Amino acid sequence: MEPADGPNVVVEQQEEVNIGDDQSENFGHEAEDDDDNPNDGHGDNNGDADENFRQEYGILDSVIDGCKHMRRMVELFPLHLLSFSFSYNEGTYVLIQDVPELDTTQLDTPENVNSFMAATYYLHTTYSPDMASIRRGIIVLAECDGMDWTKKPDFKLIHNVFSQLLSCYPFTGECRLFHTGVAFNVLAAMLRRFLPKDLRRQFQTGFVFEGRLDTFYLTPDVQTANRRLLARLEEALTRRFENERVFRL
Repeated sequence: MEPADGPNVVVEQQEEVNIGDDQSENFGHEAEDDDDNPNDGHGDNNGDADENFRQEYGILDSVIDGCKHMRRMVELFPLHLLSFSFSYNEGTYVLIQDVPELDTTQLDTPENVNSFMAATYYLHTTYSPDMASIRRGIIVLAECDGMDWTKKPDFKLIHNVFSQLLSCYPFTGECRLFHTGVAFNVLAAMLRRFLPKDLRRQFQTGFVFEGRLDTFYLTPDVQTANRRLLARLEEALTRRFENERVFRL
């Protein structure tokens, strides 16, 4: 384990797990859907939504293109993505992010919006490099300390990301929100009953740690941490496309 990975949360990459030739269909339709809603994006339209999304944002489905967009995302939000690694404790990949550092005012040009949307697409591809990770899903640890929950978020951006990307790839895994505070936890408990059952399980609040998550991952400095992050993302993305090339019929 590298010291920069924090205490007992994330360790280095697992040994490669090969995927089968049915990976593409599995990737688009894997999410378990138990809310009996035929119109929630988990059906046969996922393939069309995926193709439309890639065309709209000029996604080339390549390592070079993916690294370009993810690098641009890190340039726009250098303190937002903290770490990406495989956790043996959790049995899946873990992405750690600092929510207050996602300043959407940076998305002030069509080029920046395009890179952000494309990078989000490639992040999903990156944390699903093999069949095991597709089935298990990602775990997102989200640092929320310092978040102003009374400030109106950019609902248009949120809607674009969720309606477009999640219609292609329904979210599987868990999102654990750290240091949200009592007021938000109470509000979240009230709103939870309005969410589909799968989302109720996936988004969890009330997690605490001995310090802000960034203090364990942005070491020894931000520049080094970002280079380490991008190197790991590139490694996983390369594995993903190599698995598709080798194991597709």
